[in-house]
Amino acid sequence: MSELAKSAELGTSTGEGEPLRDGFTRQIGDDPHCWTCRAGDWAEYRFDSPRDVSEVTLVLDSEMATAIQMTHH
Repeated sequence: MSELAKSAELGTSTGEGEPLRDGFTRQIGDDPHCWTCRAGDWAEYRFDSPRDVSEVTLVLDSEMATAIQMTHH
């Protein structure tokens, strides 16, 4: 996760938003490790001054409960 994301104040309309910026995009053990939201909910990064943002990554429903196996194919 970028230093820019880590340095921001993270706010969400509901629930705990920290899973949005810790770098893990899949379930951890029995913990679904995600920010659950509904239509109309929001998440925001707040900075103390204007910042240049060159890239944003958004992961939606990454099949976090599905066990995957990496192959060399």
